[in-house]
Amino acid sequence: MNDGLTATQARRNPCLPCLLLGNPGVLPLPVEAAYLGRMLELEHGVPDGRFLRHEWTPEKAPILLWEESERALYVLPGVWPKKGASPDAAALSGPAGAAYLRWTGRAPKGALRARGPKVHVRRAGAARHIVYRSNKWGVTATDWQNYVHPFGAGVEAELAPGTPPAAFRVSGGRLRLTKRGLEG
Repeated sequence: MNDGLTATQARRNPCLPCLLLGNPGVLPLPVEAAYLGRMLELEHGVPDGRFLRHEWTPEKAPILLWEESERALYVLPGVWPKKGASPDAAALSGPAGAAYLRWTGRAPKGALRARGPKVHVRRAGAARHIVYRSNKWGVTATDWQNYVHPFGAGVEAELAPGTPPAAFRVSGGRLRLTKRGLEG
């Protein structure tokens, strides 16, 4: 039995907006977040019991961010950091800098600013897993590897309506960022 639904199949499914029912909220870009890598795949539940998979190629993979105070992952397709690092000491020594250090074992070298609109999100369902690309333990910036992280109980996905969604947020359960990587 196939309990999954790819994003391509969902685009062809006229009932997809019916599957994304829930209480809408507003998702602003995180004020301060640690860059974890690039998202390649996110799979989450939908109300009818199936799972929906969103996939990106490495070349078009959106950024994956961690917001410490909310213990949340953000995936923001189409939102890219502005070029150039800032010597913003407050950002580097704040929660995002600490999360980046914990994630990679390396102190952040700069802070980047990303801008994007506030978007409305709805609860989509239980988050099943992500596949992401990161150089978290690489010696150089080019040492990228792919990782798979299955989510535990209580971790939920929220997403912006639309095809493809403009933003994703994953939080809840025991999700946290440790020196070993994502847990929960």
